[in-house]
Amino acid sequence: MSNPLELTGPNFLIFYFLLGIGVIAGLYLIRRFIESGPVPQIDYSDPYLLAYLRGGELEAMRVAAVSLIDRGLLKLSDQGLEIVNDKAIDLVRRPVEAAVLRRAQATSDLRRFFDSRTIRTTTVEYKETLQRLRLLPDKEISRVRVLLLSAVLAILVGFALASAIAAAMRGRYNILFLILLTAIFCGIAIRYYNPFRTALGDALLADVQTLFQSLKSRASMIRSGGATGEAALLMAVFGINTLPSATFPAAREFEDKRRSTSTSCAAHGCSTTSCGGGSSCGGGGSGCGGGGGCGGGS
Repeated sequence: MSNPLELTGPNFLIFYFLLGIGVIAGLYLIRRFIESGPVPQIDYSDPYLLAYLRGGELEAMRVAAVSLIDRGLLKLSDQGLEIVNDKAIDLVRRPVEAAVLRRAQATSDLRRFFDSRTIRTTTVEYKETLQRLRLLPDKEISRVRVLLLSAVLAILVGFALASAIAAAMRGRYNILFLILLTAIFCGIAIRYYNPFRTALGDALLADVQTLFQSLKSRASMIRSGGATGEAALLMAVFGINTLPSATFPAAREFEDKRRSTSTSCAAHGCSTTSCGGGSSCGGGGSGCGGGGGCGGGS
């Protein structure tokens, strides 16, 4: 095979395009292989552990708030979230629930409600448990991911730089498309090298969702009141969006609008809420479930 650096014009761009696809695919496959393994057992009875696995600390806090509303320990008013009774804190078992109730005593403002170090601290145990089981990246996995990314970037930038030097030596300086391809492939590698879950975490979440698929299929039959805990499990495994709005109207204020903007607006319409005056069906950071709305920190 001839030296690829001797290729010129479109031929080298085709080679570099295939090289870019190859190294990005290699990054994905090697990472998946390194992070795979036997699927561990976790505590399926703790909805907040499952919620953290699916969506992180903010999702665990959202699920806790909706669960407390469902059980009548919190209420959603025009002012925001309010604790029903100060003694409600003594009725909960999980630290994240107690922290949410204490936060409701301090503030009812949904825009700043989850911007609380106290609540976030109570979710650290979930993160540590999931990292210990290799379901979320720990320091070692994160280090390997950085090494893989560095190798990919070195290959992409190295070939591009070597080609640019070779082209300059031949008196050719039109490397705009090469620079563009390099930027695109490097951007893809940086964007996707460090997903929230490991490959093992993805596999376990898929198993959990398969296990609870029957619960999702009968979501419309779930009744409020928290007597069975089915609503909390449904939220934890599949998202707050899967709760029926007719039975759990308050859940709409906490669902992740980034994942279901179109379906939520089509089904319920868009309206102005207490979340900063923004549309309740807004995308990304404007809705209650978005990063900059009630769900996110101000």
